[in-house]
Amino acid sequence: ARGVNGANDEFIELYNPTEYAVSLEDWRISGGIDYLFPAGVMIMSKGFVVIGEEPSHLRAKYGITALGPYDGGLSSSGEEIILTDNRAREIDEIEYEYGFPWPMPDGDPDRTYQLIHPSLDNALGGNWRSNVATPGALNNTVIFNPPPTFLSVSHSPAQPKGGETVTVEAGL
Repeated sequence: ARGVNGANDEFIELYNPTEYAVSLEDWRISGGIDYLFPAGVMIMSKGFVVIGEEPSHLRAKYGITALGPYDGGLSSSGEEIILTDNRAREIDEIEYEYGFPWPMPDGDPDRTYQLIHPSLDNALGGNWRSNVATPGALNNTVIFNPPPTFLSVSHSPAQPKGGETVTVEAGL
């Protein structure tokens, strides 16, 4: 998102849900952006790492230390982001889109896409919400008992008449 006064406050945040610290040395984020993690970078157990297009803007706005800058940018119309380890093995991938089932930001430059729980599949748009950015901390949208996520919903008949039985199917 573009910040106030033209400041570029775009960032990606990684969370480590494991019980151990992980070295990110020579890991890479690619796709819409390109960033190679430098030597010595660790992500602590249950910790966060923020990578910013302009880290100094994130420090001024949120008071956090972010890695970066990265090359490229995140498109508001959709983007693919891939995280690979130091052996070029894919660790995670997300391809977000503009529109349903992805949340619709309201144009506020301080709003971001946030996963509603770190254990959920981040490739599913229904597992994300739009809310005020909180880089380096637990998301504002976290739900500790998240709802089920469906990939598809259909019903028949397509245009039911009064008194007619309707069948609804939800696909996982």
